[in-house]
Amino acid sequence: MLIPLLALACAPSSKPVDDAPTKDSGGDTQTDTQTDTSAPVDACAEDAAAILLGVTELDLGGSLPSRLIPFGEGACPILADPDGAIAGASARLGEGRLAQLGHEGLLAGASGKGEHGPLLVQNLARWAAGGKDAPVIGVERDIRGVITSLEAAGLSAEIVEADALDGLDVFIAYAPTERDAEEIAAIQAFVAQGGGLLTAGHAWWWAYERGASAAEVADEHPANKLLLTAGILVSAETTGDGALSGAAPIDLLHAGRALGAIEDHLSDTTPLVMADQRIAADTVGAAVRNLPLGYDAYFDAVRRLLDEGEPMVPTESAPLKVSQRPIEALLVTVWSRFAGELPAEELTAIPSEFPGLVSASAPAAHRRSLCAPPTPAVTPIIGTATPPTPSG
Repeated sequence: MLIPLLALACAPSSKPVDDAPTKDSGGDTQTDTQTDTSAPVDACAEDAAAILLGVTELDLGGSLPSRLIPFGEGACPILADPDGAIAGASARLGEGRLAQLGHEGLLAGASGKGEHGPLLVQNLARWAAGGKDAPVIGVERDIRGVITSLEAAGLSAEIVEADALDGLDVFIAYAPTERDAEEIAAIQAFVAQGGGLLTAGHAWWWAYERGASAAEVADEHPANKLLLTAGILVSAETTGDGALSGAAPIDLLHAGRALGAIEDHLSDTTPLVMADQRIAADTVGAAVRNLPLGYDAYFDAVRRLLDEGEPMVPTESAPLKVSQRPIEALLVTVWSRFAGELPAEELTAIPSEFPGLVSASAPAAHRRSLCAPPTPAVTPIIGTATPPTPSG
């Protein structure tokens, strides 16, 4: 049979942002010495340095943050687990600043996270306020526990409603709170006009209760309705349960920049050592699994990977070992996402070791299946067979 694959289009630029381009294949193994990824310190790195000043590690005590996908030009990975899954991200939106933490305990329970919990909250509040020492802070009732953390950090705040943001430097909100379009627009306008927004909360429980797909989480979860415009997605995937620390390397943990790094690697512009190939492929893979396919600025670049990469069909005789061929494994992730969600007429086919074509009249599930095993030929006999004689 054939493995359905998207017909490729063109791609974007090859730099950091949501329109970062990419290419792929990566079959060659490289030594884990050093990758030359020297880049100037940009606003993203500066924001991370300000937010994490004095913060080395945060222990969540078994709580699981949602994995965040920073993909927009102004978005920045801030906190990560030991495997590089992002638990905290910041972004610029208009004249303002915002940050999202993948679990409310990182804000509302920060005073219980040792000396670095209140320090993180203090840094975030002052960063979001543009560096003010004593910012005016309003806190949404659903996350009022953060006031204790703020007080432990020497800051004061009061509970406010989301429709009363005038006069505030920083608004702290609970990310999963359901909001209507008017409230979302008001909060976004507050940030765009220079305000600071801190949000926290996960999406995995919301997704579990509803049996929601990744696409539904992206489109319907309250945090994503609020934050996607800033280039941050809150996924239903979780980080690991290890301690959190500063996200590094920043460029390879940003979904757009990682995509550009893979393109540069494949064009031999800036080769990545194997360790960095793994990081970049994991980052882009998380974005491919969770971002809406309608984000053309990102997925045009992802499609370009398929243009440049060799078709990869894992078989029992030739398995795909992700640790050895991370970029080819990423291609399989891309193919699977496209095959599972795009209409059949938008897919092209890559031959596997299974023979035969899938009929256009076959059910969609059959047309989209990646590796349906061949079935033996059956010759139907109608009206001539003698029914078996019952025994006994």
